[in-house]
Amino acid sequence: MRYEYTDEVLSKIRTFVVEIFDRNRSLVSSDELNIIGNIVKMYENIQKQVVKTYLQLAKHYYRSFSKKKAPDEKWLMALLSEPNAVSRYSFTNELVRKRERLVESMTIGSDRNREYDKAMRLLNVMLSAYAIIVTDAAVIKAYKDSNVNRVRWIALMDDAKTCDTCKERHGKVYKIDEVPPKPHLHCRCWLEAVMH
Repeated sequence: MRYEYTDEVLSKIRTFVVEIFDRNRSLVSSDELNIIGNIVKMYENIQKQVVKTYLQLAKHYYRSFSKKKAPDEKWLMALLSEPNAVSRYSFTNELVRKRERLVESMTIGSDRNREYDKAMRLLNVMLSAYAIIVTDAAVIKAYKDSNVNRVRWIALMDDAKTCDTCKERHGKVYKIDEVPPKPHLHCRCWLEAVMH
């Protein structure tokens, strides 16, 4: 399994986030009360759209590996609410933290434009990382629901950026419940089912 569809989805998410931030660029010159309310609305809109998109992403990958009922929003929200072993935070908590950090920097910071652009970049980095996390979780769920007991770690060995841990894990077979967490964010390694 590679991440081609994930990359397509990510391109749409990034475009959406840039458009939302561009549409709300006037916040940079707003008063504090408008800043707070509008940033909260902006992040609520982003979260709503991203959750919807992540759910489509999860269903796509799940259906690629299982014929059973695809994950629903309840499954996704549970995934996004729990701390992740790779990111070391929960999506929902980190989204709130990023929103509050933007509010703070826009109300007391000196260079609002720079802080605004930085917030957009950091949000896109987080959303990209979680697209991979959602993809991986959907695939593992599909494997488990299809009674796959073992998986093989596949690293991008042709990539000069492949880390030593991923190189070491390449080709190793793990029990489905004992797959180690990815060693870093944005890891492009994937798991393939081992059938006997």
